[in-house]
Amino acid sequence: MRQKSPSATPAAAPAPTSSPLFVEALARGVRILRLVGESSEPISVSEVAATLGMPQATAWRLSNTLLQLGMLDRTGGEKLRPGLRLMGLGMATLARLPLGELAQPRVLDIANRHAATAAVAIPSGSQMLFVARAEGGPTVFEGMRIGSRVSLLSSSSGWGYLAGLDPARREALIESVASQAPSEFEIIRDRIASAMEGFESRGYVLNLGAHHPDINALGIPIRTASGETCAGLSFGGPRTTFPVARLEGPIIEELLQFAADLSRIASSPSESRERR
Repeated sequence: MRQKSPSATPAAAPAPTSSPLFVEALARGVRILRLVGESSEPISVSEVAATLGMPQATAWRLSNTLLQLGMLDRTGGEKLRPGLRLMGLGMATLARLPLGELAQPRVLDIANRHAATAAVAIPSGSQMLFVARAEGGPTVFEGMRIGSRVSLLSSSSGWGYLAGLDPARREALIESVASQAPSEFEIIRDRIASAMEGFESRGYVLNLGAHHPDINALGIPIRTASGETCAGLSFGGPRTTFPVARLEGPIIEELLQFAADLSRIASSPSESRERR
């Protein structure tokens, strides 16, 4: 079943209110930050004033204040761009959000646009725990949702996670999990090894029927900013709908970019504890 994507709000739209506690000057400053932050290139104070419908003098005073606070920066051409303090504030906020909360809107969008199943999962013992998941096409597995678990050894998210580990750590983890599920491991031992061999050149692993004979999928590791692999991104669906040629088609670039975006803001449990 197709799920609805969250609607977007205009970046610079004002938020009128009749509350006596509302500070219009502060609201105008926030609108400037949003406009500059969401612009694809630096913009001038004149463009800020025209876009937001405020007097040039007001736009200049507010922009100058934000420049002095380090929330905005000025290019060589006297145009405005986000300042380091503004970007640092945004990154600090993102770093405190759970990975699933950050990933779910885009997972939902990808699943709906491609009529596929997409998910982000983190390791949990011998399994992978879904922290973000969406089905935009036929139901792949009944009852699977955020919070459900799948096998680390056979799932595409598990393979994506394994692929991101250094070889020694990967082998140690596979050996540990295999000891808990020897029958499952014997069946897919060679398929795991084959999938890992192609990872270095591709940046992803293909899982063709390993988790279910009728499902083709791929897995991509998600790493933290420090390089530690913390999760696996999976994407796929029925093999009749997702042959290898489609999985390795234009969608792969979007998925690799998504994983890279998550990696820039993801943190491992140990890193999260250190921040606190």
